[in-house]
Amino acid sequence: MPELRKIGGQAVIEGVMLRGKQSYSIAVKGTDDSIFTFCDTYKWDWVKTMGIEKIPLIRGVVMLLQSIWLGIRSLGLSAAIQSGEKEAKISNWELVGSMLTAFSIGTVICILLPFAAAGYTGRALDLKSMILFNIIEGVCRFAVFVAYLWLITKIPEVERVLAYHGAEHKTVNAYEKGLELNLLNVKTCSRFHPRCGTSFILFFIICASVVFSVFPVRDLLGRVVMRVLLVPLLAGISYELISLSSRFSPRLSGISGLGIYLQRLTTREPDDGQIEVAMVALHRLLQREA
Repeated sequence: MPELRKIGGQAVIEGVMLRGKQSYSIAVKGTDDSIFTFCDTYKWDWVKTMGIEKIPLIRGVVMLLQSIWLGIRSLGLSAAIQSGEKEAKISNWELVGSMLTAFSIGTVICILLPFAAAGYTGRALDLKSMILFNIIEGVCRFAVFVAYLWLITKIPEVERVLAYHGAEHKTVNAYEKGLELNLLNVKTCSRFHPRCGTSFILFFIICASVVFSVFPVRDLLGRVVMRVLLVPLLAGISYELISLSSRFSPRLSGISGLGIYLQRLTTREPDDGQIEVAMVALHRLLQREA
């Protein structure tokens, strides 16, 4: 089997999606408790041709877009399996529309809503300093993010997805530790992982406070437009930082540690069946990469 340096992924409806260097696999438990699997290549040809994977910042934006595309594709497939269909019927236009919707929701939660809350607070306190405004905006952004995580975990149907999220992390941790992939070994591993999307968003929040301070636009409309336009740059910086966090800087590792703590909201301890599904997804991925 190939030695994969990094494995990413996410939980889907009654299953797990995992991705390697160029391929991804999905394992989903069907209505009859059988495990359905699907593997394919996710790398876009133009990314490899143009060498984008070697360009700092830009590669982070492309990886984010690929992650959103894979996530929507995998969710559609898992939903189709749960409804008894053999495949997800998602057109390219539907994928693009879903990606734009996901981007819009993320922009509202991480950019516009915190900006509005900070503006209200700034007016109430009669703040004149842009530095103080950016600090308050950063606090509001973190508070909105945590509140959003807390709210979605209160949805009963989400609990099983969070458990599959924990199963995904446990399985990847076992693999990256070099352990034999069996139920006993996977169960002993942590349900938290430093490269989780939760940690990525935390880096994004911190980077936003710093980057927005570098562009002190005072016009209200200009500040809103500037924040939206800087989202790709923030995504690129966040990707680079989370890649470095566990290898070089103790300070960055501390931020990653906070992201791991937040995963207490976004993961749950999985049962044996959920871990089995995650292990099947990983085995299929390794076979595909080989």
